[in-house]
Amino acid sequence: MEMLGFLILGKCEDKLWDPVRASRNGPAFSHLFFTDDLVLFARADRKNCYNIKETLDTFCELSRLKISLAKSKVYFSLNVNEESKEEMCEVLGFERSLQMVSKSPSIIARVMPNSIANSYSLLDVYN
Repeated sequence: MEMLGFLILGKCEDKLWDPVRASRNGPAFSHLFFTDDLVLFARADRKNCYNIKETLDTFCELSRLKISLAKSKVYFSLNVNEESKEEMCEVLGFERSLQMVSKSPSIIARVMPNSIANSYSLLDVYN
């Protein structure tokens, strides 16, 4: 998972991944690691979706781990229009959830290990 952190930080440094802030002047954050999962944060737009997808694909290729698309969901905030929601779901390859999250235009993805298949399951993506 440390490798994934380096990939994400590289995208952020190259201004390809826009991390989110808890407040206007607060620190920016792009990911959090826990014992057996990961939460990703980014601004909700097409550029960030492409870069999240590319980063996860690169990580899977390098680590030989997999993401379970069947367990993946995308959650959208109220201020994201329907056309954008569909486009972002297509880019990420994840199913859309009917639940709504805050009005903040950000993406949050949670990655957890799948103990049966030795893969990682992307469980939740919030937008």
